[in-house]
Amino acid sequence: MWYEEMRRDETRRDETRRDETSRDEKRRAEQSRTAEQSRAEQRSRAEQSRAEQSRAEQSRAEQSRAEQSRAEQSRAEQSRAEQSRAEQSRAEQSRGVVYLGPRFISEPPGVVRYSNSSGVRLDCRATGSPPVDVQWTTVSGEPVSYVPGISASDTPFSLCRESLSNGSLVFAPFPARLFRQDVHGGRYRCVASNSLGTIISRTVRLKPVVLQSYRVTATDGSAPLGQTAVLTCHVPDHVRVTVRVISWGVQGRVNVYPTLLGVWEL
Repeated sequence: MWYEEMRRDETRRDETRRDETSRDEKRRAEQSRTAEQSRAEQRSRAEQSRAEQSRAEQSRAEQSRAEQSRAEQSRAEQSRAEQSRAEQSRAEQSRGVVYLGPRFISEPPGVVRYSNSSGVRLDCRATGSPPVDVQWTTVSGEPVSYVPGISASDTPFSLCRESLSNGSLVFAPFPARLFRQDVHGGRYRCVASNSLGTIISRTVRLKPVVLQSYRVTATDGSAPLGQTAVLTCHVPDHVRVTVRVISWGVQGRVNVYPTLLGVWEL
C-alpha cells in the first residue's frame, strides 16, 4: 500500500508541475502579446506623428511659397506703377509740365466786418500743379459745412453759410433774430492742398454788425462820502463788438472822459 501511496504522490506532483508549467507558459504568452501590442501602438503613434509633422512641413512650405508669390506680385505691381509714373513724368516733362506745390494767389484778411443786411463773401484763391483743392475749416480744423438758413417764406434769407467750389465762403444776409455767434462771428481758415503739400491761410475773424435798435443802460451806484462808487454801463451782446463807451454824462451837462491811464476825469 505504501507503494501505491507513493505513486499517487508522484502523480500529484507531476500534475502540479504540469499546471505550473502551463501557467508559466500562459503568463509568458500573455506578456509577449502585451509587449507586442505596446510596440505596435508605439509604432502607430510614431507613424502618426511623422505623418502630422510631414503635413505641417508641407503646409509651411505651401504658405511660404504663397507668401513669396504675393511678395513677388506686389514687387512687380510696384515696379510697373513706378515705371508708369516715370513714363508719365517723362511724357509731361517733354510737354513742358512742371509740378508745383500749392501757393495762395489771394488770401483773406485777418479781420472782416460786415452787417447782417449785406452778408459777406470770403475769397481764397490758390494755384499749383497738380490742380489745387481749396477748402475752408474752422480754427479747430473741422471742415466748414453747409448751414441752412430759415424757411423759404423769409426769402432772401434762404441760406446761412456755404463753402463754394471756387474757394469762396459765403455768409448770406440774415435777420437780426437769427444771429449765431458761432457761425456769423466765428474764426475760419482757408486750406489749399494738392499731392505735393498743403498750405493754410491766416485765421480770419468775422465781426458781424447786427443792424437793429438797442439801448444802453446804466446801473445806479452809491457810496459814503469820500469813498469810491462804481457805475456799470450795460451794452447788449449783439452790438458789444462795435459799440464802445466813450463818456458819461452828468445831469445832461457835464461829460466824464477816460484818460490814457484808465481814470475818468471831468
